[in-house]
Amino acid sequence: MRLSKRAAFSTYMDNLCRLGILERPPFAHMTTPNTYEPLENDPELDEIKNTTIDNSEKGNIEFDRRMIKLTTFGKQFIDSVVREKEM
Repeated sequence: MRLSKRAAFSTYMDNLCRLGILERPPFAHMTTPNTYEPLENDPELDEIKNTTIDNSEKGNIEFDRRMIKLTTFGKQFIDSVVREKEM
C-alpha cells in the first residue's frame, strides 16, 4: 500500500518526533506576520477544501498553527549521518 505524499509527510514527521530528531513544543508557533498565510492559502489545498465529507456539504478545514524544532540530538544526527554522506 502506498501512502499519498500528504499522508507520508505526516507519518515522516511523527516518526522523526518519536525518534527524538524533531520536537513539537506545546503551544509554540511563529509570530512573524504572514508566516502561515501562504501555506493556508496554497492553491493545492483548494481540492481538499472543496472535497465533500458526505457528498452533501463541503468539509471544514481548521489549521493548527504550530512549529517543529530540531532537537540537539537531531543536530548531532545530521552532523554524523547526513553531512557525512554529502562529502
